[in-house]
Amino acid sequence: DPTIDPTADPTTDPTRDPTADPTADPTNDPTTDPTENPTKNPTTPSPTHPGEMICGETKQGPYNDEPVEFEARIQSFDGDLIFDASNSDFTITNITAIDFGQLLDYDDTQDGIITIFDIENDADITFTIYAAPGIKGTFDVVIDCTS
Repeated sequence: DPTIDPTADPTTDPTRDPTADPTADPTNDPTTDPTENPTKNPTTPSPTHPGEMICGETKQGPYNDEPVEFEARIQSFDGDLIFDASNSDFTITNITAIDFGQLLDYDDTQDGIITIFDIENDADITFTIYAAPGIKGTFDVVIDCTS
C-alpha cells in the first residue's frame, strides 16, 4: 500500500531487494561516511557473565579489563566446589564467592583457586574473577566437585 505521507525527495535508485524486517528503532544520527571495508571480526566487549557451569565443566574466554562472573552448581550430591582459574594467561588478583548476596569466601592466596566447602545439592554460587587495571587476556576456568 502506498504511504499517506510520501517523501518530497524520493530516491532515483531504489533498492530491488528491500528488507522484510526493518528495524523499529532506526538511528537518528547515521554516519555520513560508512566504511568501504568493515571488519569480519569486530571488537566486542568480553562477556561479563559467561553462564552457569556444573561440576567437571571448563570454560575459556576473553578477559578485557572487567571482572567476570560465573555461576557454578553442584548437581546430584552435597559436597565441596572448587573454582580453578589458575590456568588463565593473566594474574588473577582476587576471586570472590557469593551465595544470595552473602560473601562466602575470597581467594586470599591469589593462586586463582578457591574451594567452597559443604555446598548443598543444586546450590548456585556466583564466582567473580578480578585482575589488575588494564589487564587483558584469556580466562581458563574449571569447576571441580567432591563429595
